[in-house]
Amino acid sequence: MAKKVKALSKKGAVLIILGLIILTAFVIYKVYGQTLMDLWKLLETGDQDALAAYLDSQGRFGGYVAIIVISILQVVSIVIPGMIIQIASALIYGWWRAFLLCWGGFTLGNVIVFVVARIFGKSLEVVTESQQKNSWLMEKINQGNPVLVIAVACMIPGIPNGIIPYIAARSKITLKGFASAVAGSSWIQILLNCIVGHFLIRGEWFYVIASFALQGLLIYLVIKNRDKLMKA
Repeated sequence: MAKKVKALSKKGAVLIILGLIILTAFVIYKVYGQTLMDLWKLLETGDQDALAAYLDSQGRFGGYVAIIVISILQVVSIVIPGMIIQIASALIYGWWRAFLLCWGGFTLGNVIVFVVARIFGKSLEVVTESQQKNSWLMEKINQGNPVLVIAVACMIPGIPNGIIPYIAARSKITLKGFASAVAGSSWIQILLNCIVGHFLIRGEWFYVIASFALQGLLIYLVIKNRDKLMKA
């Protein structure tokens, strides 16, 4: 009897949480629905100039909010590259403001997706592409240091960053560990992309190329040593 009551209580709590999520999503849609649709269309086109023009038209505070929202949508979409967002943001607001906004938005987006995916469980497996790729990454997460594995995975090309929270949610990693891994690894690439935007608007092409080269070198070193890093 006690087990049945406990099971019912757990189901009730899940239903309440789901209800709150649905209600929150509905309110956000009613208030910001058109804005979100506009941002989504900009992201789909991948037009960096159009995105920069949109951010500039929103004013300082509105632009800040838009960058955070766009960074969250980037994670939800799975495949939209963050480089476009980060460079365009730096063109308007400078590298350090763009970095803080994009980094915060990207981390927040990952946390939101991770929490929702963990609540809904297997019903969200349809968003992942290759079961073989998923099982490989999840095996690494469960066998090695999960925080370090997530951090390395965030920096490996070929694994869309947006897919990582969906996979991680089905592993043993904790929310705190996942958030720490994403925040602790994503800042490097985001910072370099923002620096690219900073130099790009000034026409300082040497530093633009140097920033891309540094990012390429970093990715190469991570790929070359990924097995060692994931087993650490």
